[in-house]
Amino acid sequence: MATAGWSKQVITPQTKNIVMMGYANEKNKYQGVMTDIHARAIAICDDITQVFCQLEINYITNNLYNEIFRQAKDKGHIQEKSQLFICANHTHAAPGGYGDHLYYEIPTPGFQPEVFSSYVSGTVKAIEEALKNQIEAKLEFSKGEIPKEEKFGCIRSLDALHNNKEYQNIPKDQLPDKFEALDRTLYQLIIKTSQQVSVINWLGLHTTSIPNDNTLIHFDNKGYAAQMFEEKFGGIAIFAQGSSGDVSPNYIYDKKLKRSRGPHIDGDANAKEIGRIQFETSSRIIKGDECHLKKQSIKYYNFSKLKGKEKQLSEPCFGVSFAQGTLEGPGIGKIEASVLKALSKVMHIGQQGDGKSVFLNPLQKKILNISYGSVFKPLSIVDPFIGKLNKLIEKEEYKNSDSWYDTNLPVQVVEFDKFVIIGIPFEITTIAAKRVRERIQSIHPSKDVVLSSYTNAYAGYITTPEEYSMQCYEGGHTVFGKWSQPVLTDKIEEIMTLNT
Repeated sequence: MATAGWSKQVITPQTKNIVMMGYANEKNKYQGVMTDIHARAIAICDDITQVFCQLEINYITNNLYNEIFRQAKDKGHIQEKSQLFICANHTHAAPGGYGDHLYYEIPTPGFQPEVFSSYVSGTVKAIEEALKNQIEAKLEFSKGEIPKEEKFGCIRSLDALHNNKEYQNIPKDQLPDKFEALDRTLYQLIIKTSQQVSVINWLGLHTTSIPNDNTLIHFDNKGYAAQMFEEKFGGIAIFAQGSSGDVSPNYIYDKKLKRSRGPHIDGDANAKEIGRIQFETSSRIIKGDECHLKKQSIKYYNFSKLKGKEKQLSEPCFGVSFAQGTLEGPGIGKIEASVLKALSKVMHIGQQGDGKSVFLNPLQKKILNISYGSVFKPLSIVDPFIGKLNKLIEKEEYKNSDSWYDTNLPVQVVEFDKFVIIGIPFEITTIAAKRVRERIQSIHPSKDVVLSSYTNAYAGYITTPEEYSMQCYEGGHTVFGKWSQPVLTDKIEEIMTLNT
């Protein structure tokens, strides 16, 4: 019989006035705490040992994962990286400052040692206690649908989704709307002991119920879902992310607020409501089919110019549409975007060969094809983000760095007899995830395929080639180019084939 243990630790940093990670908005600065944020760990031993962790932060970075692994290994808790699976719930209301590459940390601003230490120490303690507290447990797998009458989110880039080949032969008036196109499936691993129940489940939904002008730390909708579950069942609940790339909980555009929101004006009320829907679906499928842990593997790839079976990725580049943001987190305006696109064209960085108006290449440390230097300063008039960059790149740790972006990224596979979990360091859109699942299920037709986003590291989005060509926000943030989804799928298949 399998054994399992779990633990939950507070990881709320003490240092205030740090910008929250996610919206890149200086108004979104840590001034207080609405809800603590946590690290959760669930350890399972079923012939092999696997530790699943989730942090209530925006994403995981390589340096964060590596330090947690190093400390856990030094303490004798685990031996191999394949045993450690760390994901983020993607709240936009937790402090940034824990990445060692510059680009995403520009708004923070820069690396914040106390934040990093808080996230690491709490997670290592959770791992230690989860492994120490193991008792006999039964593992089950289930899946269920969020009822259609429950409005938990919407597709936020519907035109991009409709551009996919899956919809090309459907009359325009019959295309699914932003609610109908959602993937409502929640996949769930259930861990039962004699007295308590813990779960890890996956559903794609942005944790952006808390708005971009918030100043209080908050675990958002998935944090509330986990809290509700733990209060009822007594164990630990990890409400993880699936294909969340184009799925937002904010389906009402509020002209007064000039952004989209959920069913309520208040962000906390929205987080509770959307959390309740996830919790109730999880509770409804608390009984499943018995399953067993079988295999585990992790492989690192340099995604910059990575070759797949037929296509090759590009160097990481950000498009102007990324800088424009989304309806829930608006960025630069149309005029500023037009200026950047015009400058992009004039400077001949043109497109990545695939339709993207590139404004920044973090690998080469170039903006509009211009290397770091005084010429950056006038560009801050167009985008204040560049103004912050000008200040940070004067610091020695960034001036002498090889790159502003991490391209060495992990793909992790954890196989059970009934399903397989694929941990990816991206946020993947609904149809891109569907295509990955279909390919992997052609290899393992008897298994469900679960995609876990924001896992072990982070490098933007994965869109389909058709979605990418529309250059909505998600396409502009698909940093490795048009063929990201096909090449990622090739690499996942490669790992799965080696494991067969």
